[in-house]
Amino acid sequence: MPRVLIDEKGNATVATAGIISALCALLLALGGAAKLLVDERQAQLAADMAAVAGAYAHVTGENACAVAEDFARHNHAQLSACEIVEEVGDVLVTATVGMREAQARAGPL
Repeated sequence: MPRVLIDEKGNATVATAGIISALCALLLALGGAAKLLVDERQAQLAADMAAVAGAYAHVTGENACAVAEDFARHNHAQLSACEIVEEVGDVLVTATVGMREAQARAGPL
């Protein structure tokens, strides 16, 4: 003869475990989105700083890309591209932080 459960003891425990799992998944998703946003801002800051430093170095006769790479590294980024536009003397850099990439251009006034 089959056993029929009339009692609902333990249902609250299962529901609570489901709610806690959903909240943990939501927090992980929000944390990942926040990390991407912070990486994007940090990459743009590093690119801007590296471009300005590289442009100043180019005007003073130093190696612009080496200075730009040093500034990017000090801003916790990796310089993935550096180009000097000789016609106008601008320095164009691309900095990467995590999975985010940012470009900046700077030159003499």
